[in-house]
Amino acid sequence: MKQSFLFLQGPHGPFFHALGRALAEKGHDVTRVAFNGGDLLDWPGRETVLFRRHAEAWPGWLGALATERRISDLVLYGDCRPLHRAAIELLRPLGVRIHVFEEGYFRPDWVTLERDGVNGHSRLAPEIAPVVARDAAAAAQADGAASIVIPESVAVGRTTGAMARLCVRYYLAQAATGWLFRHYRSHRPESAWRELSAWVRRAVTRRRAAKRERRAIEALLTDPRPMFLLPLQLDSDAQIRIHSPFASMADVIEHVVGSFARHAAATDRLLIKNHPLDAGVTDYRRLAADVASRHGVAARVAFVEGGHLPTLLRCAKGVVTVNSTAGLQAIHHSRPTHVLGSAVYAVDGLADPQPLATFWRTPRAPDPLFYRAFRAQVMARCQFNGSFFTPAGRMLLLRAVAERLTAEPHVSESPGIAL
Repeated sequence: MKQSFLFLQGPHGPFFHALGRALAEKGHDVTRVAFNGGDLLDWPGRETVLFRRHAEAWPGWLGALATERRISDLVLYGDCRPLHRAAIELLRPLGVRIHVFEEGYFRPDWVTLERDGVNGHSRLAPEIAPVVARDAAAAAQADGAASIVIPESVAVGRTTGAMARLCVRYYLAQAATGWLFRHYRSHRPESAWRELSAWVRRAVTRRRAAKRERRAIEALLTDPRPMFLLPLQLDSDAQIRIHSPFASMADVIEHVVGSFARHAAATDRLLIKNHPLDAGVTDYRRLAADVASRHGVAARVAFVEGGHLPTLLRCAKGVVTVNSTAGLQAIHHSRPTHVLGSAVYAVDGLADPQPLATFWRTPRAPDPLFYRAFRAQVMARCQFNGSFFTPAGRMLLLRAVAERLTAEPHVSESPGIAL
């Protein structure tokens, strides 16, 4: 059945453009909306139409476009950007199928593609819960973990450098064409220039402090006292702004350190690890030190910028996270994990459902068979091997996701907006 795809903003770089070409080669119609010069640079050509109006005009403009082009499928990266959210709320009731890309739930080497929503908007956990419970129980009665097959993957290698280059390219194009898209407002709380300048400062200071940081981490890992880990997330991430009860990571630090001071054993330590992509707009090291001092636990709270996460996880008594994918890595390493926000893995058997005050004293480890069954189901349903940001990673993704997007829809689903 011929489909008509509408693409909104995607991951920085040419992935959406390449995917659009692949769908067009299969005989489907493809339209892309550009909201700024970065979007236009990533996907130039006749399929791209420009939205240059105020955000208030977006629903009416989009509705007219969707009707004119008989849109059957909406494709976007992330489902919490205001323009994306408005599009979903407008088009889903009209029968348009919603396809949401996101970074992989299991990293590295995977990306996420789900119907209708990801992360806190995902329908995945309740849908697969009965299957996961059945498979875990069957594995316990049979030959254990070996009976639950996990899909294999091809390693995509390091992608941070490629992603950074594509981000810089995107924001330079956005700045250079600001006159053309003067009504555009980014979903990110900080301006691109402020983030870029902060990134430069952070790169310089981290290079200078790298040796000192390694020594500090070695000392932390050789200390025999039990250690909890708090991996930070990005303030700009919808995981914090939309899918958590916190307004910022500063609020998270205040909440977690305060609880740790009141309820953790006097011999326990708390290690706060910064996010690897944090630009450095906020000085979390100083903030964490101030909060720990105010709560009387300065000697028991440490902060690191980097560190090998799997090593830190293996040494942790438990992990506290809002809803980071680091939580899934912690569960993968059988570490007790407490989730403060909404996450696809915030289910009993994986994350510890106890209150945080209790978690410090009696953290519960995840059920390994339940986790393996959960991982197998999630990977089979919405994880795709590859990367948005490197040529090899994109080649891995394109065929598989194009097949998923063009899979025969359920009979109950509408074929799209009719004139």
